[in-house]
Amino acid sequence: MGRCNCGIQYFGDACQFLACPNSVCIYDNDTIEPACCIHCSNNGICNNGVCVCNKGYVGSDCSMEDCINGCSSTASAVVGVCIHNFPVSQCDCLDTAKRGGDYCEIVICLNGCSANGVCNSNGECVCNTDFYGEDCSVKIYQISIS
Repeated sequence: MGRCNCGIQYFGDACQFLACPNSVCIYDNDTIEPACCIHCSNNGICNNGVCVCNKGYVGSDCSMEDCINGCSSTASAVVGVCIHNFPVSQCDCLDTAKRGGDYCEIVICLNGCSANGVCNSNGECVCNTDFYGEDCSVKIYQISIS
């Protein structure tokens, strides 16, 4: 039929392009239609054998979803690390960051400040009047001397 059927590592009309990991090309030997190829799990583009993944996908073949919002980490503060598991990645929140939730988006204070204070953005309790301690669990009693 005057058409090239490429080996597993190549694609294109003349098999001139290097395929990306796990690329799949389907040829219909009964027609002269070009091969139908799926590269980078349909989540990116193949560039000379290397996948360039769309935002939200990672891996050599773009098959894994990336963690949302980078596990709430910023350039100045790492609060969680993305663990890339197929097919869904998960955030591992650092204990030192005092964070929790699916994406380390929730600030956590010890014992929820014992309902005697408010948790601030650093994961520290700001105690109500008459309470103190790391978790605001200690009550201060005022003794009046007359």
